[in-house]
Amino acid sequence: MRTIAIANQKGGCGKTTTAINLAWELSNRDRRTLVVDMDPQGHVAIGFGLDTSDPRGTLFSLLLEEDPVTRLDTLLCEVEEDLFVVPSTLQLTMLEQRLVGKKHRESRLSSVLRDMEERFDYVLVDSPPNLGMLTFNALFACEEIVIPVEASVYSVEGLSRLMETVKLVEEHAGHEKSVRILRTSHDRRTRYARAIGDRLIETYSGQVYETPISRSVRFREAAERGGAIGALYPRSRGSADYSSLAADVLRSEDSASARAESNRQALESQHPIGERVLFTFAMPEASDVRLVGDFNNWDPSGVPMTKGLDGVWTGTVSLEPGAYQYRFLADGRWHRDPKNTRVVENAYGGRNSLVEVGIG
Repeated sequence: MRTIAIANQKGGCGKTTTAINLAWELSNRDRRTLVVDMDPQGHVAIGFGLDTSDPRGTLFSLLLEEDPVTRLDTLLCEVEEDLFVVPSTLQLTMLEQRLVGKKHRESRLSSVLRDMEERFDYVLVDSPPNLGMLTFNALFACEEIVIPVEASVYSVEGLSRLMETVKLVEEHAGHEKSVRILRTSHDRRTRYARAIGDRLIETYSGQVYETPISRSVRFREAAERGGAIGALYPRSRGSADYSSLAADVLRSEDSASARAESNRQALESQHPIGERVLFTFAMPEASDVRLVGDFNNWDPSGVPMTKGLDGVWTGTVSLEPGAYQYRFLADGRWHRDPKNTRVVENAYGGRNSLVEVGIG
């Protein structure tokens, strides 16, 4: 089973459009395909014209691991033969806060998808436009990452930040991910679009798909009608572009399977000292944020954190089982973790955040 995350912290770049249309193209080529919508906006179900008003459980409860009845197969919505969707709900916006201090919170989706290995050939995960816990779950769960990038300088500049996040995920996962860049909303008639495309190809040699996705009003029309562009407008340029993308994905099936098996064996042979724990802190206005706690003797130099385009700082640290107090040092000022309600009094009359690893 190939797992592909479609991710970019920038909105409006074509993530959901790519998830819908690539999934349809793959299923149309006799590949049993599942789309998991990790974006609380829930646009995948809308784009396929699905009625999710009477859910049989939610992805939110499944990822929390607090509902013993809900399983991934109970959430499957059939679009057509060989094509299924696990829809999203607004409840997912609360997931990051509910998972604070929980074990393996970055790998919840990975655990869920293991049950699907014998049922599907492809799983595509549509991620939200930020670098929070939902996106991290998508990146950890998938061996391959497709990054849609529209023809704008903001998208290109933001791509480098996303690549840094992928490196962080690779460090946590213990192996490299396959990363490909997909040019979207591409207008071949403009010099600007061609220049942006050339810049991407030069900077990320070998990682950019050859065929870009053309800008077309047909994509909006297909979304309004609740279907893939290939099904509704098979002779359109957009349909031809996603057909070409699917062909490119299928050509790499053998190498993708070999890479996944190699990564699996590498993980089985690892003997980590401690569990890698991800910390996030939202402060867009900060210029420097450090993670400091009793795991590094409260050294103010701490663990340098990386800032995403959405203003969320991320950092990981390897921790053995136990309870740890910590705070964030942002531009010289101390802050508790606002998403973590577990706190303990400190010697200075304040409170530290508390995280437990491998307990319970």
